[in-house]
Amino acid sequence: MAKRDYVAEIASRRGRIRRRTPRYTEMNTRLGGISAIAAFVRESSNKDVPFRSEIAKYIPIGTVACLEGYFRLVFRDLIDHGAPFRDNVSKFKEIKIGIDHVVALQSKRVTFGEFVAHLLPASNLSDLNDSMSILIGAPYLDAVKRVSVEYFEVGKEVSLEEDGIADDVFRDVVQLFEQRHIFVHELATKAKVTVRRIAIDYAAATILMMGTEALVANLLAPAT
Repeated sequence: MAKRDYVAEIASRRGRIRRRTPRYTEMNTRLGGISAIAAFVRESSNKDVPFRSEIAKYIPIGTVACLEGYFRLVFRDLIDHGAPFRDNVSKFKEIKIGIDHVVALQSKRVTFGEFVAHLLPASNLSDLNDSMSILIGAPYLDAVKRVSVEYFEVGKEVSLEEDGIADDVFRDVVQLFEQRHIFVHELATKAKVTVRRIAIDYAAATILMMGTEALVANLLAPAT
């Protein structure tokens, strides 16, 4: 089996996004399109749109792509910010750096953050929690559920913990990843796709990314 060229993979992935666009804005560009698809599915009927259920299966696929892509940008930005996040990378025992990678980093073909973010797993909520917890040096899910965000009403910040929905949000994100896996890897012709279930899981992913963005902004804010 040929050796993977991580630097080429990173360069290819980088070329498919806008380099200077903030991570949340970049993610939200695609998420907005998925939201439009969700609205179409919600407002149509199987009678009028026979392929409605098939379109609905794309929503968890696209939403997980937003989650994974967004979190890889978070990993990158935390590490490239410097200490303490860069120092915590040494705790990822599964990441191995070869001479060719050192050369690429020295030549600034890729940043250290891009390299590590490319290698970290992001296939489920457990992966995201493990990686974020190591990088920030604290339990990520505990931290994100305590951060206050304007989740539901402009001008009214609330935390998931205060609102009593943290466990529900995390559970629904887990299910979203499971749905995505099924619809990508299986025929799943008997799988039931309900508009309500999709809306709940889509909302949970959006909430998780909103909370994460606020958390990361706090972590990267200059000390006063």
